Amino acid sequence: MKISRTVGNKPVSMCSEVEIASDARSQSADKAIVIRVEELGPNLMLYLSPILWQTKNEVLLRTKVLDSQKETMESDTAIHWYRGGPFMLLGTDSLQKDLSGTLEDLFYGARK
Repeated sequence: MKISRTVGNKPVSMCSEVEIASDARSQSADKAIVIRVEELGPNLMLYLSPILWQTKNEVLLRTKVLDSQKETMESDTAIHWYRGGPFMLLGTDSLQKDLSGTLEDLFYGARK
């Protein structure tokens, strides 16, 4: 397993799926998994209602699984996870736990 942030001299976010799959094949990998973090952070919402405020930590990941031999995409999924609610005070200290939990859900299925 190798974690890459670049393919050639380009960031992975600027590469096509074919370039990523080709790079994975050149390293004798059967598959490439691309994980893009689209949202990671705490949100504070203020309301003019009986619930005056709430916070929530939100994680939004988009993942693609590419077959390096066929240079095709096997899956393209998004997972949106959040924790929090009315009168809960959450900060950045728990973001590591939230990201870990989201990745666990992604690779091992929903927690019960």
